[in-house]
Amino acid sequence: MKVRFLYLLFLLGVLSSCGNAKLSTADAQFARGEFFDAAATYRKVYAKTSPRKERALRGKIAYKMATCYRRMNAAPRATGAYQNAIRYHYKDSMAYFYLARSFQMQGKYKDAIKNYILPDNDFFKNKEWLKYAEEADI
Repeated sequence: MKVRFLYLLFLLGVLSSCGNAKLSTADAQFARGEFFDAAATYRKVYAKTSPRKERALRGKIAYKMATCYRRMNAAPRATGAYQNAIRYHYKDSMAYFYLARSFQMQGKYKDAIKNYILPDNDFFKNKEWLKYAEEADI
């Protein structure tokens, strides 16, 4: 009876550890091109992180999650995730560009233009970036 209880306890411990979402698992799924699974895993990891203590990590996870959504052509979800990455000060200027593209995919052209043309960022004053804003034709 005691052995059976210990075996059941061990089995319960092993099975409960299988469901843990890890950043390394999500990264591996992303590298394999499993964007749907990677986005779900990133979402679980994102929910586990503290918004106050782990701001940089949260921004990184949000950006990777948004990239998964962008690659799946899920523009509304990508928009929210890119906004979270920007809110947590993720250090990639392409986040603004991808955010603008996702707004454009949804038909929200005014929001797209705001993110294509950023007055505080010299990188976005390039003529190529302005081409996308002119295509919106508002």
